Amino acid sequence: MRKTMLPPQRHSRLKRMAVTALALAGLGVAAYFGTGSIGWAVLLLVVGVPVLVLPVMLLIGMVLEARENPEPE
Repeated sequence: MRKTMLPPQRHSRLKRMAVTALALAGLGVAAYFGTGSIGWAVLLLVVGVPVLVLPVMLLIGMVLEARENPEPE
């Protein structure tokens, strides 16, 4: 059995990128079937994904920052 030559952290990063790409492709297909138009599907992906993802990333960042630097009492 041959092992992969990639270091573990790079392998997991590639796996995460592949899952993200598949999720975006799935959203694109769902948007296409929901709207019936490729133009609207692309617009929903280009505008909708950042609108949904950025606030979640900001919230996660704020929680992690609060854990690292708790306010003194």
